[in-house]
Amino acid sequence: MGPSARQPPARPPPGPGGPRTARGSQWGHEEGRRPATVPRTSPLAVAALACAALGWWLFGLGSLAAIALGLVSLQQIEQSNGSLKGRGLAIAGIALGAAVCVAYLLAIIVAYL
Repeated sequence: MGPSARQPPARPPPGPGGPRTARGSQWGHEEGRRPATVPRTSPLAVAALACAALGWWLFGLGSLAAIALGLVSLQQIEQSNGSLKGRGLAIAGIALGAAVCVAYLLAIIVAYL
């Protein structure tokens, strides 16, 4: 074996994003950290808004479901550390669900007076 057999393999040329770090990341993130993922919209927040929108036609039950789904969605969004979004949708579902509940109760009261 000659001296060339013990040399480390040649490094490949850097890719289009620049030179790679020791861990192979081309973006130079700190060791142990992963790149941030794009947050996704909470499906429960979307369901809360949809139930609230359909609450009047579902005899008020949709609006009760909207309030429950919206509250659970807000809790999950808070605990997700930024991986879930949709706080506005959840709040809108809760508010619209509450408004439909109140309107439905008022309609029942007026109907029986």
